[in-house]
Amino acid sequence: MAYNRLNYLERIKFIQDFYKRENDNGVSNVKIIEKLKQHNIHISAATFYNYMAIPVKREIMREQAKIEAKKNQPSLFSDEDFYSG
Repeated sequence: MAYNRLNYLERIKFIQDFYKRENDNGVSNVKIIEKLKQHNIHISAATFYNYMAIPVKREIMREQAKIEAKKNQPSLFSDEDFYSG
């Protein structure tokens, strides 16, 4: 389980990049799933195919935009007002 959505997407990006590298060398999908286990990524074939269907670059950009929007969101209280008690 991922710590947050961005970590989850980074993991999927790693798997997709690994797939592209191995598929270019003519390795079958079953062998790619087996090779992922060497990288301590134990996923089923169904999960693998679900990960391949995710447009991960777009999703990462969307998550990073959400994080930036949260940073720029004004706060109702400043930290000084909250802690001055």
